[in-house]
Amino acid sequence: MKVTLLTIGSRGDIQPFIALAQGLARAGHDVMLGGPPDFTELAARYQVPFTPIGASIQILLQDSAVKNAITGGGVLRFLRTRNTRRADLYAQLNREALALCRSADFIIYKNAVLAAFGIAQKWGIPCAEVRLQPYTPTTAFPAFFLKGRASYGRLINWLSGFVLQTVVWQILRNDVRAFWRDELQLPPLPGLWPDRMLARAGVRIFSPISQHVLPRPHDWPAHLYLTGYWFLGPPPGWTPPPEVVRFLAAGEPPVYIGFGSMPHQAPRATFDLITRALQRSGQRGIVYSGWGGLSGEVVSNRLLVIESVPHEWLFSHVKAVVHHGGAGTTATGLRAGVPNVVVPFFADQPFWGWRVAALGAGPAPLLRQRLTAERLAMAIEQAAHDPTMRARAREIGARLQAEDGIAQTIELLRVQ
Repeated sequence: MKVTLLTIGSRGDIQPFIALAQGLARAGHDVMLGGPPDFTELAARYQVPFTPIGASIQILLQDSAVKNAITGGGVLRFLRTRNTRRADLYAQLNREALALCRSADFIIYKNAVLAAFGIAQKWGIPCAEVRLQPYTPTTAFPAFFLKGRASYGRLINWLSGFVLQTVVWQILRNDVRAFWRDELQLPPLPGLWPDRMLARAGVRIFSPISQHVLPRPHDWPAHLYLTGYWFLGPPPGWTPPPEVVRFLAAGEPPVYIGFGSMPHQAPRATFDLITRALQRSGQRGIVYSGWGGLSGEVVSNRLLVIESVPHEWLFSHVKAVVHHGGAGTTATGLRAGVPNVVVPFFADQPFWGWRVAALGAGPAPLLRQRLTAERLAMAIEQAAHDPTMRARAREIGARLQAEDGIAQTIELLRVQ
């Protein structure tokens, strides 16, 4: 079966699709992954056939208005900012998605690539939607834009989820409106309740999230599956950089600190904050520079700055991980069986920070907008020395290591 996979976003939005593509290929399927051009080389390292679609995400994240919205922490502000460029970006994405799906027998698409659902309906191709974050309303927890607490009570939880889903759905509908009308010539999309629309069309929703991290709410629809995470190991033939191996061997396990693709208004100031926190906590550290360009003067042999090392390998060699709370990084951090300190910037990141804290595998999240060296040092000290937290992190890690979300997803596809 020819399976076309479509996704957009940063690395955390791409890696799960690469992992699933690998699993589908091992199961005998002919796969093609479409994603941002930034990840052409990444897909090649994993020997996954790849076609660039849409614009560069790295360039978009360096746009000053987008950077201000992300570092300010506001989801709605970020979405409004992107609207100034969305029309052109999505016109390109929709056209290229259409071309890529022409020979597909099955389409698997991230929910933000809504054009793929329309293409599948137009040509009668079976499909499945992927949601990396929980968007469906539930009484069990609030929408991720409410970043202050793990729960606000059943009513507020559900209402916030309804608001989030409605806002996101309106934006996605607008992204494909002209394409839907002029190219696909399909009836207009409904104004509300996208889950019901997908259920009527027989489309299942796969969320690559573990129920050990997020128990499935009882009020979610039956066609929404928590499959377990789609983990991606190091690429074939990869060996760790010698300088990283030497650093790890030179002393006690360090603390990893990195914020992925998140931009920084003042990268040097953030780097200095990190070094002060490590000094206060008495820990060795590995700092990932990332797309945000974290860098500065390294004046101690207790600190190493790296460009890129697979988290799946590195996290198993450190004492704790400090990160932005992206869904994929959180999953990998928990799977490593070490405490996670989440420093969320925006979007769903505070939600995952609160999940980590609720599991007992890390302290309460530290919002990036309020981060100080003192607060970060205290969280690192707790992660490094709290025996209960460390034991709970090991327990969660063992459970996640025993799961195979890719195999579960492929099995669900077999009974399509």
